[in-house]
Amino acid sequence: MHIDIKIQQGSKLKKIFHKLCDTLEDFIFSIVEKLPERLIPSKTMDRVERYLNKRIQQLEQQNIEDTCSLEYLDKFIDEKGIK
Repeated sequence: MHIDIKIQQGSKLKKIFHKLCDTLEDFIFSIVEKLPERLIPSKTMDRVERYLNKRIQQLEQQNIEDTCSLEYLDKFIDEKGIK
């Protein structure tokens, strides 16, 4: 059995875009966090809460996928005796 594992680097443009989105997200939430709750409309707060819940689910899913992938690669390396 032959398994060809290739680890590819993502595109630089995609990395830059993700970094920009993460930075923008951090910036927006740092502003919202400092505002008194009474100044933020309830619809906006509801929308932020939904977004945060969705984002938390995405991060949890990514964490599970990364853990499974790492466990699979560790098991493969152990079976093949690769150091």
